[in-house]
Amino acid sequence: MLKFSYPQINQCIDDIVNIGEQSFNHFYSKEKILERLNNKEYWTILSNNDKIPVGFQISYKEEYGKYLWLLGVHPSFQNRGIASKLIELQERISKDLAHQKIVVKTHEGHPEAIRLYLKKGFKHFKTIKHYWGNGLDALFFEKF
Repeated sequence: MLKFSYPQINQCIDDIVNIGEQSFNHFYSKEKILERLNNKEYWTILSNNDKIPVGFQISYKEEYGKYLWLLGVHPSFQNRGIASKLIELQERISKDLAHQKIVVKTHEGHPEAIRLYLKKGFKHFKTIKHYWGNGLDALFFEKF
């Protein structure tokens, strides 16, 4: 059975890195994640299936509201609505905290992420050409 929890980053960082490494060609190290979140107000959601971590989402506060930074679901558990639920839970937190908007960034090499964000009501508002080291454009989406 799928369950969601809201642990502190130090309680779930190993699970996040493990899922991220299995879900993406390149993923952040434990140290880079902790460095990025240092001195930030952040929110972490972990998804478990029968006590096995299968998905995560990390966001943090920015001047405009919330930045959905990392979202991942283990490949064996993709296409089951887990990423959608993680986004919905972050949206609920944002609403409770009266954040003005939520922003997420991805690239053209993640068409499944683009489809998900559009399906969840996010609107594309900015593109930065050749943003990523591999030459891909950064695509920014927002939801109010």
